[in-house]
Amino acid sequence: MACKTFKYALTFVDVTSRYEEADPLATQEAKEVASALEKIYKRSLLEWPNQLQVDPGLEVMVVTGLELWIVCLNRVNVGQSTGIVDYTTSVCRRLGETYPQEDDLKNDYPLLDINDTVHAANSKVVMLNSTQVFEVGDSIVFNVIVRDGNRNRRKKGGDIIRLWLESEHTELTSMIGTVVDNRNGTYTAAVKLFIPGVFHVKAMVTYSRESVRARYRSHRLGSGPYYFRGTFKHGSVSTTTYCDPLSSALSGNPVCNITSRNYGMPFFCGRPTESNLSCEHWSGSKTLVYTNPTLPLTEMERTLLDRAHTWQYIPTAIVVVVKEGESRPDELPDCQSLDKQRLWEQRSPVGFFKNGSYFNVMCGVDHDINRYRQCMKGRRLYFFGDSLSRQMYVTYNRIMCGANLHWPPQDLHKPKKYINSAHNLTSSWVVHSMPFHSAIEITKFNKGISELLEDIGPHEDAVVVISHHTHLLVYHHSVFEERMEIYRRVIKAFFSRNSRAVIFIKGMGTWEGNMQRDSCFVELYNNIMRCALSGISQRLIFLDHNDIGVLSKNRDLHPGEFVVREYVLNMLGFIC
Repeated sequence: MACKTFKYALTFVDVTSRYEEADPLATQEAKEVASALEKIYKRSLLEWPNQLQVDPGLEVMVVTGLELWIVCLNRVNVGQSTGIVDYTTSVCRRLGETYPQEDDLKNDYPLLDINDTVHAANSKVVMLNSTQVFEVGDSIVFNVIVRDGNRNRRKKGGDIIRLWLESEHTELTSMIGTVVDNRNGTYTAAVKLFIPGVFHVKAMVTYSRESVRARYRSHRLGSGPYYFRGTFKHGSVSTTTYCDPLSSALSGNPVCNITSRNYGMPFFCGRPTESNLSCEHWSGSKTLVYTNPTLPLTEMERTLLDRAHTWQYIPTAIVVVVKEGESRPDELPDCQSLDKQRLWEQRSPVGFFKNGSYFNVMCGVDHDINRYRQCMKGRRLYFFGDSLSRQMYVTYNRIMCGANLHWPPQDLHKPKKYINSAHNLTSSWVVHSMPFHSAIEITKFNKGISELLEDIGPHEDAVVVISHHTHLLVYHHSVFEERMEIYRRVIKAFFSRNSRAVIFIKGMGTWEGNMQRDSCFVELYNNIMRCALSGISQRLIFLDHNDIGVLSKNRDLHPGEFVVREYVLNMLGFIC
């Protein structure tokens, strides 16, 4: 009889009693792992657990009753061996509560030496698999070990790490990794393989723990690098005062509550001191950029905030080969028929690039422009929000109509509308309510989400795209949370009177550098949107474009044409 070779071991520790067990494994297949776990419980005095904690790796096991499911690491919130789950975004909070990440960072000492923060050049990536040849459907696991400028191992987590695989032939074929913070200066990254080829491993530090802390402190203490000047006019008399979405940011001076005139979105301005001017005489606000000298930050924290953030690449020479698997992968549903609630629940990896086109991992799509034109024929597409939605508006009309829309700078924030008679396509764009950062007063142009949706008829087969995060990034995230709670009420009311329209919520993406507004809190903001808006309707669709930003190495707050085109095609694929 041939001897059975055991290449692995299932190790087990009961958290309460610290009782230890192990069972040999010939493979890492789910069936064998489940069988070994069952053996351990049968031969011990332990009771079947309600929750199982496992080492970070390829798979996480969730036990319920006597059944075992093997699920991907990024699909569930399960305790790691460190006792920590995703402390940044995994739990929905009540409005006004802080997130664990912010609470954790409050206890750190201020940064005094730039060498005490993470240095990517001193860090390394180690592949944990025993082979460099894989098949489509496999997962590869890496350990990322970060060090500071003095080459010392980091003892805490909190740095934001990205890892992905990039084809040796083209940057436009790539797959994202899911990164878990082990909270001890190491990070576990798992990459699910969707396409064959030869790939180089890429990794980078996008933000250090100290940089994240400085941003939280800056947002708590003030409104970052922007401030508003509100104008009050009555006859020939006029004056300006400071404005902010947080009344507390106005230094305790008497304020005018402009919220009712800002379509229910909180906004406040200092009360004018002139005797013949009152709050009713507010006429609008515009933005100026400044450096706030009063924020009690260290010199190093100011350095971190003032420096346009630059991605730090971790050196790695790892190359892997991915082959087609022997078994055919399961057929994916088309994106149009996909259960849209799954898009709210989905976490990275959301998609991958293949030969320059982006695909969602949960569904298949063929980007046929003629089919999209037929689908959108006679329907009006509304873009509401910031300049990212304006970019989508421009690119949509370029793709569908061949139009090249341009405006002079003074007209950039004015409402837009384009009609293409040849294809019977109509689209428009309108800016959202204050705060909207602009060097000109745009109050006469912007509208609140409730008024914009109110303009859509009850029987109109409309498509709406909402992007409303960019202008709130300079404030504490509680401002954005409050906005999303208002959006939830407004959208539910709209769907109750319109049974045909579809609304897309554009999630926040990743970009490399912008001194005033960066993507440090991308996961946090996307989680706020999920918590506030998930479950309202199948007609409310979440567009998580963060993987597009990382894989395309997006350099700016305003992405290039290639990135925005993928945004638009991704959106159309879910309804056409």
